[in-house]
Amino acid sequence: MIKSLRPLFTAAAAILALVACSNDESDPSQSVGPNPEQRLTLILSADTDSVPEATSKPLTARVTDQTGLLKSVPISWRSTDPTIVSVSEGMVTGVATGSAFVIASSGSLADSARIIVTPNDLTLDVQPSAAAVAQGDTVTFVATLRSRSGDIISVNHYAWTSSDTAAAEFIDLGALKTKREGDISVSAETLNRRGWSRVKIFRSPVASVTITPNTANVYKGERLELDVTLRDQGGRLVEGDVSWGSTDFTKATVTQDGVVRGLSVGTVVITATSGAKTGSATINVLDAPAASVVLSAPTDTVLVGLDVQVSATPLDAGGNPISGRTIAYQSSNASIATVTSSGVVKGLADGSANISAIVDGLIATRKMNVRSRRATRIAVSPTAPSVTVGRQSQLVARVYDQIDVEMNSQPVAWSSSNPAVMSVSSTGLLTAQAAGSATIRATSGSLASSVEASAVSAPVASVQVSPATLSLQAGGQTALTASAFDESGNLLSGRVASWSSQNPTVATVSSSGVVSAIAAGTTGIVANIEGRTATATISVNVPPPPPPAPVASVTVLLGSSVLNVDGTTQATAVLRDAQGNQLTGRSITWMSLDTTVARVSSSGLVTARAGGTVAIMARSENVSGSASLTVNTPAPAPVAWIDLLSPTFNLMVGQQVQTTVVLEDANDNVLTGRTVLYATSNPAILSVSATGVITAISAGSAQVTASSGSASISRTFTVTAPAPTPVLTTITVSPATAALTVGQTQQGSAVAKDQFGATMNGTTFTWTTSNAAVATVSGSGLVTATGAGTATIRAAASGVTGSLSVTVTQPAQTPATVASVTVTLSSSSILVAGTTQATAVARDAQGNTITGRPVTWSGGGSLASVSGAGLVTGLAAGTATVTATIDGKSGSATLTISAPLPPPSSSSLAELPRVLLNFPYPAKTGQTIVVSSGGDLQAALNTAQRGDEIVLAAGATFTGNFVL
Repeated sequence: MIKSLRPLFTAAAAILALVACSNDESDPSQSVGPNPEQRLTLILSADTDSVPEATSKPLTARVTDQTGLLKSVPISWRSTDPTIVSVSEGMVTGVATGSAFVIASSGSLADSARIIVTPNDLTLDVQPSAAAVAQGDTVTFVATLRSRSGDIISVNHYAWTSSDTAAAEFIDLGALKTKREGDISVSAETLNRRGWSRVKIFRSPVASVTITPNTANVYKGERLELDVTLRDQGGRLVEGDVSWGSTDFTKATVTQDGVVRGLSVGTVVITATSGAKTGSATINVLDAPAASVVLSAPTDTVLVGLDVQVSATPLDAGGNPISGRTIAYQSSNASIATVTSSGVVKGLADGSANISAIVDGLIATRKMNVRSRRATRIAVSPTAPSVTVGRQSQLVARVYDQIDVEMNSQPVAWSSSNPAVMSVSSTGLLTAQAAGSATIRATSGSLASSVEASAVSAPVASVQVSPATLSLQAGGQTALTASAFDESGNLLSGRVASWSSQNPTVATVSSSGVVSAIAAGTTGIVANIEGRTATATISVNVPPPPPPAPVASVTVLLGSSVLNVDGTTQATAVLRDAQGNQLTGRSITWMSLDTTVARVSSSGLVTARAGGTVAIMARSENVSGSASLTVNTPAPAPVAWIDLLSPTFNLMVGQQVQTTVVLEDANDNVLTGRTVLYATSNPAILSVSATGVITAISAGSAQVTASSGSASISRTFTVTAPAPTPVLTTITVSPATAALTVGQTQQGSAVAKDQFGATMNGTTFTWTTSNAAVATVSGSGLVTATGAGTATIRAAASGVTGSLSVTVTQPAQTPATVASVTVTLSSSSILVAGTTQATAVARDAQGNTITGRPVTWSGGGSLASVSGAGLVTGLAAGTATVTATIDGKSGSATLTISAPLPPPSSSSLAELPRVLLNFPYPAKTGQTIVVSSGGDLQAALNTAQRGDEIVLAAGATFTGNFVL
């Protein structure tokens, strides 16, 4: 039992001894190098260690005095072979496989550790290796690090990266959130190893379209911006093209960015359509509120009993009139003036009142003065009356006030200067007594007005002529009478008429109205009395002439009765009636009884066409006559020219062609009906039929001769054998080589050629790949790179093959950007001269860990020092901040440093028994238990286990008996 407690007791005794002797130690924070008087020891954290190639790990050095107390001294680091191992501030990095020693030294102190650099043969696999994900979904990837033997290597953290963070980004370790359609790659990285996966993000079809807000108001002339949200069936946000529309563009328009502009007052539905889905929002277009009101009136004065219309005009902020607003009117003194809802002001009594118009809470006011009415003038109308004798006419007298408004019911007295000519009643009714004039006067109070009235005889209002219509024989006469009437239809006597004829060549009229018929026709006879007219219609008839004698006989005479072909002669027809009288001016129709022999024109000109005899006939009024014509038959013209025509003179064996022969005489006239003979110069090459059909028999050349009469012509025909059938011989694929990165495409094209090197268009190719894991190919030759490596793309047709060599590489990766730095301490509380290891972790914006970046350590001030490897050493009691900076981003951690226990006062405590330890100070293998001043040391002793270290706080005093 005592043996098992010896290490624990020894540790406690050593600590107590350290406390008892602490007054002999110097302040460690003041030490910058080993004190030659002290016996110090430098020990590295490992004698031998290994690190994979291209990775780093820390190596720490501890300097203690002979009592085991840590000392803060500068440490120098170096490697015996930097090409194998490099070291900086205790951070060891494997450069190449092999081994080297890392030496830490401080003055004369030194220690070394053998570092073995092992091959970094780890592989990183990311699953799934490829994924098709709907836009807006999240997919989780799993990274697995394996050794060469396939064993899984446990790793605390992977750095996840997306090739296009606008399309998808990692929101958690391995969790990828997709945002928009596209093809991207993702990767995981740890221990300088990276794994890849391909992700295809497809857009889900739009299932709903929502417009925000779905109900809103907009003032006329102003704009309102609407937002649209597209979601798929799962409620995920999706992207898509949106088309905006308005149900009434006269009320509101909408741009394709969703900006609504109000045009006229009313309600309109705005729609947003994406694919087959549509969302809508109801927009109420309102009039803009009035900014001011203007009240106008034609006058500021209104007379008692009269009305004045005032008008209020609302204006917008730009001073433009606004229509359709409710306007309220009011009077400040309704006993002086009232105003209606439409703005009509009525004067009631002398005085003044303010008339106000209220629109949208705005008020405009105008002062109106009310005055009593007084008569200022009298006017009589009409101003120059003219009355027919015996007739009456009404005069009207109007009295006007000071603003020239008529005053009704004012008394008026009437008088005439000559009642014998024109009398007037008390009501202003004029009566014409005799022709002449008189002054008519109207009086109202002190006002008077006069007009000059005329009495005139009755004018002619209408005229009648009797008889109104008349029919006469040429040379006959008759008398007409004209009567005048007034407007009442009374006959006016003593009025004289003047007479005229509208067409004197048909009939004339005397001054007394006697009409003389001259020639056949119709004319009007006009009677005019004092400017009024009437017309009688006169028809003059002439006896018809006797009918013409009918044609009784037709005699045809020819200029020549014998003609040669193409000769002409004039035919003449003589017409006579039954008495033998010759008739002229009659219509004659000419005809030939055989137009193949001779033709006759409509004027009787005869033309001979062919030999023979023909009758030339003339007809008039169904009576005919004829004469005989003889045409001499001409001798046939000899063939003077012949030509042989063919669609082609080059034939293939077995081909037939129809030839044509053209014959002409010496005058270039085409001859027909002649005998044509055909002959071939070589019947073994081609033959010719009696109708001119040529048949190609074998390859070669031969002549075909056509003859008619003494004329003949020969044509040469060439016969060739058919060409051999083309055979596909080669296929050329272009380009011959292609270098792609994963995800890229290359269009391949193939050209087929026959044995003569001619391109064979229309050839169908079959496309194949030698390695679909590297590259695939579509039926049209489109090559898609799928993985790193090489592949051969082949195009085949009819057993012939052409190829394209494809080399595929992985796309270059963009280094991640440090977004945050986290600093952790192996112990957040140490004693002065104690150490703690600080560790910095860099992460990107998605929280993925970023490795391999240099770390710059700072902080501590006068309380602690921080090495380049992050080893923090306490220099003085207090709270220090340790900061790490990576790529410009910083993070920090807080460290509490406690002072060591002061030595006990010699006056208060007896010196502890000196204990001589004859065995090495055991190394701490358990926890550190700190007992602060006033703490329970016995409790610490009771809880301590084998290998634990008990540290008494600086300055603490413990009195009593303690049992270990």
